[in-house]
Amino acid sequence: ATLNGFEDTVTASKQVRNGLMAALEYKPNDKFHSVLDLYYSKFEQRRNYRALMSNLGATWNAATEPQYSNVKVGEVNGDQFVTQATIGNLKPVHLSQYNTRDDDIAAFGWNNKWKLGDNWVAAADLSYSRAKRQEQFMDLSAGAPGTTSLGIDVQTGSGISQVTTQFNYADASKLLLSDPGGWGRDGRSNYPMSKDEIKALRLSAKRDMTGFFSSMELGLNLNERVKNVDMVEYQLNLKNNRAPVAVPASFLLGNSSLAFGGIPAILSYDVMGVKDALYTQTEIGADQTFARHYGVSEKVNTAYVQGNIDTSLFGYPLRGNLGLQYVRTQQ
Repeated sequence: ATLNGFEDTVTASKQVRNGLMAALEYKPNDKFHSVLDLYYSKFEQRRNYRALMSNLGATWNAATEPQYSNVKVGEVNGDQFVTQATIGNLKPVHLSQYNTRDDDIAAFGWNNKWKLGDNWVAAADLSYSRAKRQEQFMDLSAGAPGTTSLGIDVQTGSGISQVTTQFNYADASKLLLSDPGGWGRDGRSNYPMSKDEIKALRLSAKRDMTGFFSSMELGLNLNERVKNVDMVEYQLNLKNNRAPVAVPASFLLGNSSLAFGGIPAILSYDVMGVKDALYTQTEIGADQTFARHYGVSEKVNTAYVQGNIDTSLFGYPLRGNLGLQYVRTQQ
């Protein structure tokens, strides 16, 4: 047995969240009490991924089948396993990703209580919340001009497995933007967007009583939720009929270290700048992405009446409640 593949990744991210929360309370007398809660939050995330990955297992295609040499075998849970080898006829993928995320969240709740006479207490609770999210997931692939070889040193106990490369993936003059993985595209870009809203109104009244029931409650809850999801997806291909090309010097950002996995460095570049300058984008047809465009609307209305029990029976305390509830859901 051997590894089917590997992926070494380094990530750099920046996250910023700004929030505001406030509470306003009003109680002019002992008959009325009102509280208003306000909340707002804005979150921004920018993230870059740099990775090197490759298939190492069978491909069902003799022309692309990995070629193993200098093989050393160890035992893992009683099975023979390739722990060291040189593997040729490979086309590893240098993958660069740029992801963004912007969240906008707002909510408020307004609770009011009234004392009506000596026995009645009424309450009204109004709430609203909204969450919006916009994201972008973009990746571009690159690789060596042809096939190359890798060395693997798999750790079966403690430690991190190591990979050594014959090709220098930090050499901007030789690394080519292309489709080494044979994915049928040179890159992709997705733009997921969603909006979620919840509105709710709760009305209730409670009366203190004497007798078997210590109090009686009745109320009405109205809830409405609407969610819309939309994702536009693009396939990115290099201009000039997808001819492989080196990253222009003006977009280079230096190197990223994958030394933890045995790879000294891989090339880093401005993904957005390279995409705008060198790629064409084509929206993937609606027949393939219809499930990513949808909306859900749900209403849940509840009415209830409830008697609360706080008494004694045969000298023993008895507590509980007895009630009736009606729920109607429409989606």
